[in-house]
Amino acid sequence: MTSKERVKMAFAHQEPDRVPITASFVPEFARRLRDHFGMSQNPVNPHGGEVHDFEEKLGLDVIQYSVGIANSYYASEEQEYTCEWGITWRQAEYQTRFGVGKYTEFARRPLTDDDNLASYIPPDPNREELYRPLQGILEQYGKEYYLLGVTVCTIFEGAWYLRGLDRLLMDMVMDEEKANFVLDIPFRYHLQAAKKLVSMGVDGIWIGDDVGTQKGMMISPEMWRKYLKPRLAQFCQEIKALNPQLKIAYHSDGNIYPIIDEMVSGDGKAVRSNDPLSC
Repeated sequence: MTSKERVKMAFAHQEPDRVPITASFVPEFARRLRDHFGMSQNPVNPHGGEVHDFEEKLGLDVIQYSVGIANSYYASEEQEYTCEWGITWRQAEYQTRFGVGKYTEFARRPLTDDDNLASYIPPDPNREELYRPLQGILEQYGKEYYLLGVTVCTIFEGAWYLRGLDRLLMDMVMDEEKANFVLDIPFRYHLQAAKKLVSMGVDGIWIGDDVGTQKGMMISPEMWRKYLKPRLAQFCQEIKALNPQLKIAYHSDGNIYPIIDEMVSGDGKAVRSNDPLSC
């Protein structure tokens, strides 16, 4: 049984030969794994880039290929760098039993100042260089592996990366026009990217935003229905129109029980608060 067959069988609620698995790694852990296995060191995109020898070595079933704002997490080895979205990131160090580790955090955001909103120009999702490596991946792995196009941090998370979480939450309460303007920036980019990935032949699309914590939702279900659900519905509808058999994975990061029923049932035409979303 191939990895692709295994994943598709599981999605069809049938029992494959084993549970399909996937994994992604932050660069420092990927380097340690590569050293352990005697593999050459290659640049690592935690959400899947051009090199996929890990999937073969570890027996993983899913190959991820990411386009979007999440690729900025570890886009440089510099202590501080500015990604193509205009977000400045810094490498923050912490101690582990294996030595010093690093994670990325925000240093500056391009849309914190209201005066920057009207002049902000996001990156272009139609650049061919974003998708050129995928063609080779499709040719090399497409028959054996399940290929997952990744456009995570799709709407809410991408928006607060640009604006700041506190500012975006205030906008959502006090300035609906401003909130919608900022939310539309990552939404439109990632929708266009996902449509390109689907048209190229990926088996599934991974979307999502961190809207759940360990105890509950980061925003109220009412706010989610007002700002995120209509955009998610449009997103799912447009990429499903390209491939009705496409599977869509949604990442929430935590407890989203109040909205689960709205996401897993229905006809995919939802735009109102009481309609089902049907990803």
